[in-house]
Amino acid sequence: MFCMLQGGGAGRGGATAAGGAGRGAGGRGILYGLFLCFQRQWLEFISLREAALGAEVRLLREELAGAQEAAASAAGHAKQYQALATSSDEALRSMQVRQQENKVSKA
Repeated sequence: MFCMLQGGGAGRGGATAAGGAGRGAGGRGILYGLFLCFQRQWLEFISLREAALGAEVRLLREELAGAQEAAASAAGHAKQYQALATSSDEALRSMQVRQQENKVSKA
């Protein structure tokens, strides 16, 4: 009915915006017109929904790319920190060995 109130006809042989009865006195024209109106509105809704979902997918892909970049950066930093910790452990062991050797040589 919304379509008819907007001024569009009900379709083939249906009622018009002025309220005139079309072909088929049993109201078949009105039902067909309502069907066409519903179909048109449904297709418009689906089209808008597809556009909204497409925009959401693009946004999610951008967020995913950003998250993947951050994860790769974090993995690189983790490797750097691990290498730093390993070299620090080795330096500490080396200093402990030297300290032990100095104690032995002084005694």
